[in-house]
Amino acid sequence: MGKKGKAGTPPEKPKSRGGRNYVKTGGRAGAPDGNRFAAKFKTTEERQAAFSTYCAHIAKGYSDASFHNPCTVRTIMQMLKDFPEEFDDEALAIAKAKGIFRWEQIGRLGALGKVSNFNAASWIFNVKNRLGWKDKTEVGFDKDTRTVFRLNMGKSLAPATPDERK
Repeated sequence: MGKKGKAGTPPEKPKSRGGRNYVKTGGRAGAPDGNRFAAKFKTTEERQAAFSTYCAHIAKGYSDASFHNPCTVRTIMQMLKDFPEEFDDEALAIAKAKGIFRWEQIGRLGALGKVSNFNAASWIFNVKNRLGWKDKTEVGFDKDTRTVFRLNMGKSLAPATPDERK
């Protein structure tokens, strides 16, 4: 926006560059909001092709982070946000399911001895990081075990004696 004028005078008008008024909005400089001058994929067909390549990448079991051709995952996510009507959510969900299936299939075949030189520790580490799997932690309670604490205020704590546990 223009600078504030003295009391009672209107603010200055923004300066024009090449016939367009470039007004800073939200503290940012540059082109007007909503422009697509720098968009990598300008047509629906280009965006669809990039999305299909991304889905094929994910379906092979690769991660988002390793996607790099024809763009990065950041560009794909921005396209999904900007043009949701152009993309099939189900196609992406199927690609993700296929990628998970691929890793599970490797683990299953490895456990059955059908993958030569299968490294179970490496596979476990990979799926824990890639798929968010975690070791199962069981917290239980044994009703036959009883713990009794004797609390003496101001004195040292000592374990309860066998007579106190009854």
